[in-house]
Amino acid sequence: MPVLSLTDEQIDGLVLYLQSLRRGTYPEAFWPKDRLLAQRFGEREFATDGATLYGTFCAACHGPNGEGMRYPGMAAFPAIGNPDFLAIASDRFIQATVQHGRRAAHAGVG
Repeated sequence: MPVLSLTDEQIDGLVLYLQSLRRGTYPEAFWPKDRLLAQRFGEREFATDGATLYGTFCAACHGPNGEGMRYPGMAAFPAIGNPDFLAIASDRFIQATVQHGRRAAHAGVG
């Protein structure tokens, strides 16, 4: 796990959320809203438009605007919003990467 320079409050919130994923350890009163909605109704709290999904799943590593990110002791995450990259990356490549990921690009994460 990279050092993410989070505040103590952010770390506490993240730890509580991760602990809540232990399905039986915590009562429902401590579950995140998103988990309750997913478990009870099969839906998510966040919108499913591309921008929201990017912000939820991609921005921490690739930057809020696709500018790439660097964390101490890790390889840089690519700038997927870079005009040079976007000019040469085919739609098929981008779609396949989103669907299947790029394992080599994320080596060392976790």
